Amino acid sequence: MAARSRRKFLTPENIDGGATPAQTSDVGGGERELATLNPQGALANPAPAKPIEERERLSGRLPPFKLERFDSVAYCNRNDVEIAKLTEILSLIPMPPAIGDTQRDALYVKAIDLFESVGPADGIEGMLSAQMVGTHNAAVECLRRAMIYDQSLEARKVFLSQAERMMGMYMRHVDALAKHRGGEQQSITVGQVNVESGGQAIVGNVGVGEASAAPATSPPVIEGPDAPAAVADLKKPTRGKARQ
Repeated sequence: MAARSRRKFLTPENIDGGATPAQTSDVGGGERELATLNPQGALANPAPAKPIEERERLSGRLPPFKLERFDSVAYCNRNDVEIAKLTEILSLIPMPPAIGDTQRDALYVKAIDLFESVGPADGIEGMLSAQMVGTHNAAVECLRRAMIYDQSLEARKVFLSQAERMMGMYMRHVDALAKHRGGEQQSITVGQVNVESGGQAIVGNVGVGEASAAPATSPPVIEGPDAPAAVADLKKPTRGKARQ
């Protein structure tokens, strides 16, 4: 008598932590036979919920605005991180499709030199420096396309307009970098000064910082109003004196 047909399959023993009940039955020879599966699978036979006391409790969590360091779970090394930094900068270079290896590497070195010439000192300066490299390359590329010979006037206007936008964005990056580094000078404007009697007022520019420490010339002094001058005797001479 022919042996009963059996279908074999491989299933991990603890694929879902015991949530799915056993769906096979042991047969002769230690093999397992596929039984009739419930169409709904494990959802029809959910595992009993664990008591709250046995569940893993979350303790020592950081605030929502702070993150744990990723180094302990990252599947990368230091070289991978440095390559990612370089890739972010090098991806901002317009690269012709048929360029050679020598020209490509020269453009890469040029972009890195531009980034390092800014001298970023922290994360904000690093991001601004990378953006400045991108906006510079975009502006130069738009200018190059605008100078292509024998193209329509409309195309030339479009490329020049885009170049102007990129150059304006570049200048905003420069201003933001200078402001972040504290290079913006503080100025004081004096609108109106009221000086009472006997007071003094300084006429001239008032500096802040190093400029204020420099010796200055003696400012003019605005004194109080002088005493009224003596009124001259304007009496008419008598007739006798006039005859003499």
